[in-house]
Amino acid sequence: MLLYILLASFAIMLVSLIGIVTVWKYTRAYLERNLNFFVSFAAGVFIVLVFTLIEEVLTHAHTLLYGLGWIVGGFVVAFFITKLYPESHHHGDTHQIKNVSSSRLILGDSFHNIGDGILLAVAFTTSPFLGVVTTLSVLFHELVQEISEFFVLRKSGHSTITALQINFLTASTILIGSVGGYFFLEKFSALEIPALGLAAGALFALLTQDLIPHSLKYAVQKGCGYKHVLAVLAGAVIMFFILTVTSLWHSHEHAIGHDDDHTLEAHSEELHDDHEDHHEPH
Repeated sequence: MLLYILLASFAIMLVSLIGIVTVWKYTRAYLERNLNFFVSFAAGVFIVLVFTLIEEVLTHAHTLLYGLGWIVGGFVVAFFITKLYPESHHHGDTHQIKNVSSSRLILGDSFHNIGDGILLAVAFTTSPFLGVVTTLSVLFHELVQEISEFFVLRKSGHSTITALQINFLTASTILIGSVGGYFFLEKFSALEIPALGLAAGALFALLTQDLIPHSLKYAVQKGCGYKHVLAVLAGAVIMFFILTVTSLWHSHEHAIGHDDDHTLEAHSEELHDDHEDHHEPH
């Protein structure tokens, strides 16, 4: 399981280099015009992930109240962190990012990436299926996050190479959360549901306090609400499709493993019967 967590972490770290595409004038102009639609797309992806996590928590919690308690706790903690340290997330309008402190943004993004790592560890520990879905969701979100951060670093005076290096080093903090979270949960497996509940609540706060309000703000300002709605729907539909395919694959693999267990058990019984027949007195 640790191998899967590491692979997922490294894949997300590589996304931090996406800023290189903004070096080309056409690509940079396109992203600057449409970055807010990518935020809406990410919101759609996270809607599916959040409700999947919440369902997982409520299904496996001892009681409904126990599961809801951890979800609400995660929401409250993430809500106050976002209010006290808004630089932990930054998306969208590249004309305003010049007013954002790059040092505070890097620090905030580092804490955010550690949180992503913990989320990966919790998800994979719960089930490989949930781990894959969570990894894909974080990847979609990080694409937008890293492009925004790259714009901040470039407009703060950093060269392209330096900006990419900073982004990659910042993204590497995900290993602190993923590896640390894995060993912590391995030692304290009873905390799996509380950790998953906290993660679900935190992502719900991200969705309702950051992604959705951001999309609504620019939809109203630019008068293109229907485009943002379509972007959210596209993200949700694509993520739901991935979720369904992954779920079917996981169920198929589980069924094959279950059948193999029955086959081995039946074969063992046949060998046992043959052994008894061989020793039966004539």
